[in-house]
Amino acid sequence: MSDVLEPLGHLLDDTLRLALAAGRLGTWRWDMATGAIRWDEQLEAIFGLEPGGFDGSFDMYQSLLHPDERGGVLAVVQAALAAKSEYDVEHRVVWPDGSVHWLQGRGSVTLDDDGNVTGTVGCVADITERVLRIGQAAELSRSLQAGLLPRLATPSDMTVRSRYQPGEERLLLGGDFLDVAITPAGNVGFCIGDVSGHGAVPAAVGASLRAGWRALALTSEDPSAWLKGCAQVLATSHPPAELFVTMATGFVSADHRRVALLSAGHPLPVLLAGGEARTLVADTCPPLGLFSADQLGEPTFFDLPYGWTLLMFTDGLFEGHAHVGDPERMGVDRIERWCCGLGDRAVDETSLDDLLAFVEHANGGPIVDDIAVLVLSSST
Repeated sequence: MSDVLEPLGHLLDDTLRLALAAGRLGTWRWDMATGAIRWDEQLEAIFGLEPGGFDGSFDMYQSLLHPDERGGVLAVVQAALAAKSEYDVEHRVVWPDGSVHWLQGRGSVTLDDDGNVTGTVGCVADITERVLRIGQAAELSRSLQAGLLPRLATPSDMTVRSRYQPGEERLLLGGDFLDVAITPAGNVGFCIGDVSGHGAVPAAVGASLRAGWRALALTSEDPSAWLKGCAQVLATSHPPAELFVTMATGFVSADHRRVALLSAGHPLPVLLAGGEARTLVADTCPPLGLFSADQLGEPTFFDLPYGWTLLMFTDGLFEGHAHVGDPERMGVDRIERWCCGLGDRAVDETSLDDLLAFVEHANGGPIVDDIAVLVLSSST
């Protein structure tokens, strides 16, 4: 039997070596009892060393870690040793030639038959190209998105705040858009919308719709005409057949006492006043790209109380999970309850930070979809 198993063992070793080579992975083993650390040649190359260049000491390994990363990497390893668990850490190293590289190390704590820690084993990959590529794409995305976001009008005696947060994939441009403009009659026009999908096409469509909406709001007082005009802008842009746009628009009267609201399949604003919050209820038509001219209704008007705030948002804000690991969604009702919890506090920049932190905490991490938030407030 040993005559059969011996070549099988060599075959498995060869297969493992081929897999590690194909994945450009280096391996290590640390023996706690002796303190010896063994690296293969691929791992030495990943750290910028010649074959045999690693002396097997912890001091040399530590010296190769980037000074800003050293404490964090060692803390991850110590935590894994204490928990007798696996670990995964991305960090920088400094090669002997002074160049900086990004590595991803995945390790596992080894145990003896009694469950005592005997050391660690693991593998390392050089992820420098991926990190640089992601960084360049993220910077491009930020630059493009900054160019697509508007400078919002700032009406007198009213506060305007906004947030745009890309979704979990952080590199993808989103199709969410928003704007505020002063109409010829002095009303404060607003819009917020969400183009389906992610990437350059939805982002460009969103920018075109925002620009078209602003042109209409600066020349007329009719939200129905604004929405119809945006539908025409969308149609003339020849979007993909599956693309559609939800959008809410309207205006706050010049005296800040009434709001006109019209929605094309978009979530309606939450009105905050006197420590209470409620979603405004109005008729809606289908999203842009899906409705016909005869489905477009007239705006609904609401009286505004003293010290009001209108909180408008895209569906990314409330479509995350209500609790970690729970399939139930956040929902607008929980956003309302969060707003009620503000009491007499204003919806300021800190409050917006808290709101986004609230939905991410409930979701158990970043929201997959983009989030756009627009806040209009008046103290009169």
